[in-house]
Amino acid sequence: MSPKYGSDLTHQQRPWLQSAREKRATRTFNLGKKSIDLLVSKFADVTYSNIASKSKAIDPDGKGIHQNAIRTNTKLYEYYKEYSETYKKSKNVRRKRETQLDLSKIEFSKLKLDRDLKAVHTRYKKMTKAQLIDRLIHAEQFIAKAQSEWLIRQFELFSKTNI
Repeated sequence: MSPKYGSDLTHQQRPWLQSAREKRATRTFNLGKKSIDLLVSKFADVTYSNIASKSKAIDPDGKGIHQNAIRTNTKLYEYYKEYSETYKKSKNVRRKRETQLDLSKIEFSKLKLDRDLKAVHTRYKKMTKAQLIDRLIHAEQFIAKAQSEWLIRQFELFSKTNI
């Protein structure tokens, strides 16, 4: 009985392909590493597209590597992250955006009912998920505090009128 060939088979079920996979992964890593080293030595940007085009230039077969191969090859991806300024910048930009929101400065009592909802919608879309969660928790805390204060005032008014 021949083995099944289909998408339901995992890599462990095809051990006869392991050597071919390792050979391709090694080739991809070596070409990618050489390409990154060349780009770094020439002070060029280390990007997926630059690595792919440089790998075609230095590959003896002329094939090079695809941009997605950089992401899927774990060793090469770690090497890419080490030298890529664009990767480092994108991580720093995300960190800066997350730290820009200061919830202690938000005063929900000063929000106007007739404000521009499109602008609010756009501002919320720019926030990260963590920022939105923090803002929602902060808003719920404000609402709970205001509601308890209102209930206390109502109880005091009721007790004054019934005495």
